Amino acid sequence: MLSMKRLAAFVFLCDPCLLSAQQIVLPPSSVQDGVIIHTAGINAGSTYWSSLNSLGAYQIYGDGYQQPLHPGSTDQQLGLVWNTSAPATLSKDRQYLNTSGGIVRAIYVGETAGWLNDFGYTYSGNPSDSHSYTAWKKIQSVGPNPSIQFGDYFDVTLKPGEMTHFDFWFSATGVFGRRPTTLTDAGGVYTLFNTPECSNSSQFLWASNGIAANTWNPANSSSMLVNTYLVGVEDWRINRGADRDYNDLIFALQFLKTDGTAATAVIPEPSTWAIIAGLLALGYVTINRLRSRQHS
Repeated sequence: MLSMKRLAAFVFLCDPCLLSAQQIVLPPSSVQDGVIIHTAGINAGSTYWSSLNSLGAYQIYGDGYQQPLHPGSTDQQLGLVWNTSAPATLSKDRQYLNTSGGIVRAIYVGETAGWLNDFGYTYSGNPSDSHSYTAWKKIQSVGPNPSIQFGDYFDVTLKPGEMTHFDFWFSATGVFGRRPTTLTDAGGVYTLFNTPECSNSSQFLWASNGIAANTWNPANSSSMLVNTYLVGVEDWRINRGADRDYNDLIFALQFLKTDGTAATAVIPEPSTWAIIAGLLALGYVTINRLRSRQHS
């Protein structure tokens, strides 16, 4: 008879389209990979991630049904549209890391799941092999002993070529309020990037546009704008009667160079360009006035 650990691995490997059950035996802690969980620190400030014009607009917590995200619809926070496909600019950031190496950062934003789900990453694309690690275990933001808080993040440094197979995984337990001891049919293990074209892909929603999140870079003691991609997760398997609220976990991704600066330049939104244009116009008028006074 197969052991439970081998049974879990057997289930994962036999279904390349949808890993059909949660991970009973989790991969080792990311600490063994040299990756630790950081608190938001200065990024928790009102002019950084906590800003209501940034990631703070999507900060939710609790086990209730609140602020659902709907595919193809504009949200009530920053007016972003959410889709099952990632923004086009994401491919540029991933390509940069694959070519030059760099850092991929995962930032916790919020959750409403009653299940004690888990989140981690894999260098191979297979969540159940020896190249996978667990970063956030038993994700829970409420109660007497919360396991996570807004802005908690971790950085994974990738060598050139590693981004090709690197992926994040999400393991949904399928049981309310506790860790299961046997495989359940409601949960599942879902990968973010390298997903076959099947129902697994609809477990995630992406904000159609990245947020230019003001982020502190301790390497040079300065702040910078970084393209930051929001992701919403539906933990209940889509083909098993999921409620499709996509807020069971909300997290964000950033792609950075090895020196901690943004992998690709941030292109301001039209509203930002309007502000910049207004400032330039104001400066032009001010300079002309000063020149007129000097001539007078």
